[in-house]
Amino acid sequence: MALHIDSFTFRIAATDLQSTAKRYTSRFSSRNGLTLLFAHCVGSHKEQWEPTIEQIFRLQQQKDQRDRIREAWAFDWQSHGDAAIINARVLDSRKDAVSPSEWALALESFVESHLRGHRIVALGHSAGTCAIAP
Repeated sequence: MALHIDSFTFRIAATDLQSTAKRYTSRFSSRNGLTLLFAHCVGSHKEQWEPTIEQIFRLQQQKDQRDRIREAWAFDWQSHGDAAIINARVLDSRKDAVSPSEWALALESFVESHLRGHRIVALGHSAGTCAIAP
């Protein structure tokens, strides 16, 4: 199944860090469907979710429009993956690591500014679960 993938970089309010995300859609996506959010574990990156996202989109082809996926978003922790590259200078100057609570604020900020009105289901692995739990 061919997915359409868009990459995004966004600023996080009240911080000098940026975050990165990918949005996945397919020709079977439904405007009234669910929006899935994926948050990875420590030591990983947003692309770890791609096999899972592909399988979810493949399985949803036969679902009713309301039960289909609208889109899926996978996010990098500010100190992981592509975000670590764009934040390298800021991260090098920090004395502390980026905490799960800082990642949670970034995710919350993104949802509030970009996904209002969406029916959201969040999925996380390990520390990613901590970031989506608040």
